[in-house]
Amino acid sequence: GGGGEGGWVGSTLNQNLEKISDQAWLKIVTSKKVTESDRGKFIQAGQDRVITTSIPQFALSLTQITNRYPERFGRLALKFPHDVDPRYVSAILEGLRKIEPDEKMPKSEKTTWQAGSIQIVEAVLEKYGADSEQDTALSFCQLVGERADESWSDKSISKLLHYARNHPDPEPGKLNIHSDSDENSDEVTVDVLFVNAAYCVRGAAAIAISRLLWKHNDRLEQVRSSIESLVSDPHPAVRMAAIEAIKVVFNIDKDLAVSWFCKACRDDLRVAASPRAFPLFNYIAPSHIDQVGPVIQHMAASSLDEVAFMGAQQVTARWLFDCFFENEFATCCQGIVPQRKGVARVATALLHNKKYSPQCQQILCKFMNDPDKEVRDELRGMFRNQNLIIDTECTALIKAYIESLAFADDPNHFVLSLSDLTGSLIPVAEVVFT
Repeated sequence: GGGGEGGWVGSTLNQNLEKISDQAWLKIVTSKKVTESDRGKFIQAGQDRVITTSIPQFALSLTQITNRYPERFGRLALKFPHDVDPRYVSAILEGLRKIEPDEKMPKSEKTTWQAGSIQIVEAVLEKYGADSEQDTALSFCQLVGERADESWSDKSISKLLHYARNHPDPEPGKLNIHSDSDENSDEVTVDVLFVNAAYCVRGAAAIAISRLLWKHNDRLEQVRSSIESLVSDPHPAVRMAAIEAIKVVFNIDKDLAVSWFCKACRDDLRVAASPRAFPLFNYIAPSHIDQVGPVIQHMAASSLDEVAFMGAQQVTARWLFDCFFENEFATCCQGIVPQRKGVARVATALLHNKKYSPQCQQILCKFMNDPDKEVRDELRGMFRNQNLIIDTECTALIKAYIESLAFADDPNHFVLSLSDLTGSLIPVAEVVFT
């Protein structure tokens, strides 16, 4: 038989980071002895800890010390040779992102800690700005986004916009953060795409543009063509990231934002089902239902379960709020499992709203004995509100629930809600006896 153990791998530099001089760092980052791989040459430094020598590990060490002394290491980066490994530059840029001291920093340093000055930040960006290597470009975009309230020069903004429109990362069909399989970007889940949106250069540029625009609304015309490019980007992860910029435009020009939103979602409904996009439907409907309605209809009818689930939620919400999609709502109530789950999810969420409670109760009664347990499980959400079982207007609903398959599946959510009640049980006697 075989066995394995887990532990922590670190850099051989970490034990002496505070003692390493600038001159020593220059020798480290230019040393040909430090290689891409540690080649398995570990030094045991504790029971569950080994240290090693490699460029990736040394770059992590450099980020760690830059977090503590951003101005010093920003100046040091200006002395790096132009052919230095880009991961060392990226490490410095990562540290310069910080606008507050790290939580793990010694207390004695926190009181005097200062973020790297914008002059140093821009000087580093100027020196390595022509470098479109992925790590450096990604760190550049993340840095601008993190410090969006700074008065960035037009040159830095131009570089950001250039990356948004022209950087080759991500490649068509490729993913930087991989799923558990070898699927390409057209096959993965919404969640996998969502993670990749922030860890590719064009996606990170989109997020940085959104934060710049949030801090400086007057920059819309400056960034407009880049957002238009991101909205039409061939990679769905980038279009997901573009939603972040569209959200900000809603506060400036709603008609333009809705147009961009529909365009970003049109060719891949996973974009519309993403965590960034989904809440925006509440801002778009009912005023622009003619434009966004087809997106919702296609989501609900999607062959992708996760998209159909989100689409059914939108259909149900729009039906409850504004009486839209009556036919689609009826179809979802009788449809496939993801559609029925989506209807049940919204009904449980709005059950406690007095305006929609009567309709939600009718919906939930239909699903208490649904033939699929996944659908019945959605009803557990009713008990997030502990007042449900003492709400006299919901007594009939609770009694029906207790006699249903959903209750038989798992009585715990009801029982725990009952046990949390304080005071007399008389008001819920009828429910208890049932």
